[in-house]
Amino acid sequence: MNQLQTTVTVQPRGGLIVTMGLLALTIFGPLTGIPGWVMANQDLRDIRSGIMSPAAHSVIMTGKILSITGTFFSLISLFIMSVLGFSLLMTLVVMLGNMF
Repeated sequence: MNQLQTTVTVQPRGGLIVTMGLLALTIFGPLTGIPGWVMANQDLRDIRSGIMSPAAHSVIMTGKILSITGTFFSLISLFIMSVLGFSLLMTLVVMLGNMF
């Protein structure tokens, strides 16, 4: 008995994932980094399960690394800026308190 096997192939989104990772590194941080990270995980899962061609594996991994790096760098810089802003605010409060 001959059975036709239908194979569902999904287009890899490697270019989009790399673009989102680069945007996460430069401008948008977690706004594009987290979705890029999630999309990369989904595509890598599809590659492992055989739904997607493994040809785009390296591009997707690059996008995932860029997304993770951009997300963490932006969160670290946000923390540093908030600490510096708080210390500047406290310095101004002390300086204004000494004036009166």
